Amino acid sequence: MVPPQTTTLRMDATPSDENLIIPFSLDEYEDRLVPEFRLEDRLAFWDGPIRAFLRERGYALYNICSVLDAADCSLMYPALDTPHRSAPDDDRYAFMDPVEPGHVSYDVGEGLEKSYFDCVDKPYARENRGRAAYAQSIDRPDRHVAIKLVRSESVEIHTLKLIYETSKREPVRGLIPVLEIVPFRGHWLVVMPRWGERIMSPFPTLVGPTLSLVEDLLAGLAFLHSHNIVHRDHAYKNILVNHIPVHGHEEIYDPPLTREPFRNSGVLQHAIFDFDVALIYPDRKSARLPYTLFWLGAYKPTDEIFQGEYDYDPFAADVSILGGDLCSDLQYHTPYVPILAPLFDGMLHWHVPSRLTASQALDLLRSLRAEYPNLDKQPLSAIKRQSVPVSKYDRWAGLPDDFVKRWGHLRTPPVPWTRLFLRRICEYEFLESCVRLLRRVISFITAMDYVGNVFNALLLRFAPPKPPSLPMEMQSRPEPNHKRR
Repeated sequence: MVPPQTTTLRMDATPSDENLIIPFSLDEYEDRLVPEFRLEDRLAFWDGPIRAFLRERGYALYNICSVLDAADCSLMYPALDTPHRSAPDDDRYAFMDPVEPGHVSYDVGEGLEKSYFDCVDKPYARENRGRAAYAQSIDRPDRHVAIKLVRSESVEIHTLKLIYETSKREPVRGLIPVLEIVPFRGHWLVVMPRWGERIMSPFPTLVGPTLSLVEDLLAGLAFLHSHNIVHRDHAYKNILVNHIPVHGHEEIYDPPLTREPFRNSGVLQHAIFDFDVALIYPDRKSARLPYTLFWLGAYKPTDEIFQGEYDYDPFAADVSILGGDLCSDLQYHTPYVPILAPLFDGMLHWHVPSRLTASQALDLLRSLRAEYPNLDKQPLSAIKRQSVPVSKYDRWAGLPDDFVKRWGHLRTPPVPWTRLFLRRICEYEFLESCVRLLRRVISFITAMDYVGNVFNALLLRFAPPKPPSLPMEMQSRPEPNHKRR
């Protein structure tokens, strides 16, 4: 793993106001999977002198409610009136529904201060980590943005700068756009458009927009991997859509029904964001991480570390984690959308070297869509989700015979009994530790054997040549006697 190479951006100078300090550390994931911080300290920072600093640069920060909700999140709401536009004139910004006065969609309990009720009639947002705040452009209040404080010399800022610079030449599909990057006290303030959450709510009703959603995410992941960046945490919570519904933050029991017309018209975009735990490698082939870190972003983990593996390929895991999330919602629709079967099988192949890379999965999806264009216009039937693990569900059941004959070579073969046996014994912690130890020993011996072969090859290459040996028939002859008689 190598430190990222940062580029110098021609931005405003670092602020000199002594009141503009950062009273907390952003190293929240150091030596732990669960971050530790005080949300109140971070909210106080966003409610302090930085407001004036950002206003000078054309941004009005959202107001912050003085109480936390039931999920310990802060509610933020626009400080300026939000004019409604049927469509943004810049496709980097989100579609936003008109605000309905009196609409209350989220109940945080009794005894709340008035500031909470001031925000529920506006497209409010929630923030549970305090690393970002929301704002509006003062000149264009209909343009809502998210401003994130990012550490200098981190993989995250390297990734965001890469997106920013690349987007000047060509659109970067599947990743959140970057509007501006401002230096701030040894850190960076990264300005991005505010987009909406819960990309599968409400559930899609047409096949075409659903496949476009999958294609967006594969394109974003392929872009990262092409630059040797592994995301590690691209679960649904870190995927956004360019639509903010009428009540701002979409709740589980209050789906944004106004989203469906935008989705069916093909104007929605989906993007991966939040590169806090991303890593960059000099070479993808040598990228390995300890198995304990696999759980960081795998909310629906695949089984690639369930056989006692002590490390894993993070790039392959990125693909399987995304495939697992998509399968949990879409694999039951393969009888009606058969092209998902070879795609998902390839993304979740139990044999990691045989698994599709992100770019291969993207190319496969595009070729399948081109070969079956009529699928895009078909409705996505409402199917009740089944409680079948992703690794055990038969995505090829009920598919047309001609399709299976055409694409059956991409079907994942059954898991071998040896792998199932290892998976079974690794359900016990002690046996799992033994298997991991045995794997390490075998790996060490294999590496030593490889080193020995290389060493011997070097000796043969650089050792002085031996004199040629005589033929066998000459070696057996007695030496002639030249002594004079």
